[in-house]
Amino acid sequence: MACNLRVSSTRLHYGLRLIHSYLPLSCQDVRVMLRPDSSHCFCNTPSVVFCVVAAILQDTYEQLMKQLQDLPNQMTVREYGRNMAQAGAITLMTGRLAAVLAEGVKAAFIPDVASQHLEQAKTLLVPIVVLADHPISVEAQASQRQDDYWGINVTQIEAALAHLLGEGQEAVVITTQHELHRHKQLAAALHKATRCRCEAVVDVPQGWDYSGTDMGLHVNSHTFIDPEALLEEVEKSADFLTHGLVTVAHTMGKDEEHHIAQLRHEGTRVIPVFVLALQNHPDNVMLSNRELVAADHDAVVVLQLRQGIRWGAANEVFTGHVINGQRLSVDGARSTRHVIAGLAQALAGVVPPYQHFEPGLGRIENDWRWATGATPFGPYSNFSGVSEIMQNAARRNELVAHVSAAMRQLQHQLDAVDAFVAHHFSGPWEAAGIKDANRHWLDTVAG
Repeated sequence: MACNLRVSSTRLHYGLRLIHSYLPLSCQDVRVMLRPDSSHCFCNTPSVVFCVVAAILQDTYEQLMKQLQDLPNQMTVREYGRNMAQAGAITLMTGRLAAVLAEGVKAAFIPDVASQHLEQAKTLLVPIVVLADHPISVEAQASQRQDDYWGINVTQIEAALAHLLGEGQEAVVITTQHELHRHKQLAAALHKATRCRCEAVVDVPQGWDYSGTDMGLHVNSHTFIDPEALLEEVEKSADFLTHGLVTVAHTMGKDEEHHIAQLRHEGTRVIPVFVLALQNHPDNVMLSNRELVAADHDAVVVLQLRQGIRWGAANEVFTGHVINGQRLSVDGARSTRHVIAGLAQALAGVVPPYQHFEPGLGRIENDWRWATGATPFGPYSNFSGVSEIMQNAARRNELVAHVSAAMRQLQHQLDAVDAFVAHHFSGPWEAAGIKDANRHWLDTVAG
């Protein structure tokens, strides 16, 4: 049986096919066909189903289309894709902002600790030794002041140490100067620690006859100093360089002179600061990490670059950073903030806010977004002092160091107990797992 039913729209074809899929199983034999050039539908049904089903389908389709028209937020596929892309961009921006905030909080309030071996002594002695690679006249020595001792403000350093130290601790800063060529071992160490390498940097081409502004990626020859090798040699010569300077009469009211090792044994923390005033070295010479300061638990080394004095120019040193197409330079002859940064790292374990250890890579990474602000670290700051955040970091590092020292001592005692049990009870208690080297005796007993 066939019927000829006239509908109002050619879109009935799609609606009928959609609704046909939801019909009961008894009506699944209805086959709806619609000619593309006609608004008539032809229904071929078996004898069980009548052509009235077509009319029911038409009414259902009209109701469905009416409901669809009444729905809000109707959009095309392109509009839907655009909205989804905008939502994805917002989600991505939110995630990046959350990551930046998390990294900022970590850099400012929970930074890494430079060393787990932090000592707390009642008296801190900081001898500042200036080693110059050029002759020093008597007039130059006599013109040095407390606030400008070879480019170092000793008053600011004393104020910074007062913020880093705790209650009941005292800091004494004393200064002296030597000519580098009089200390052959140290001069040879500086020469051996000097390296030269070529690297591709974002800079303008170097040359005496170049006057353009072709900023781009160019090969640059760079001379640098290995800080680890230099610190090792400097620490070996620390007693000799500070001989006659570190006196107990000046620090503790006694008469005889003491060397650094003896003072440390008596409870006085000694952190010598060696300032290398370099005038005859290559231009823009820096440490291998593009810094002017290196520090460890026992000493601080600061590079003071005075090459500009030879030509009567400013002592500007290129840091290797470029801002808005301009080379970022610092005054190499002003070393106050570098001395404070080195003392903060050696004394309290404070690390630069832009540095953090990446466990997945196994090395230290730099995030220069946090290199600005009230910090003596990095090329983007000119702050010579200790901020409240750095002071809190120093207190936190001291607490962490004490807890770490207690845990190490406890672990050492547990290892001693394990060794004793393994030596005397390994035979009778082998069945209990005492012989297992990866299992502590207390864990075995508790299990």
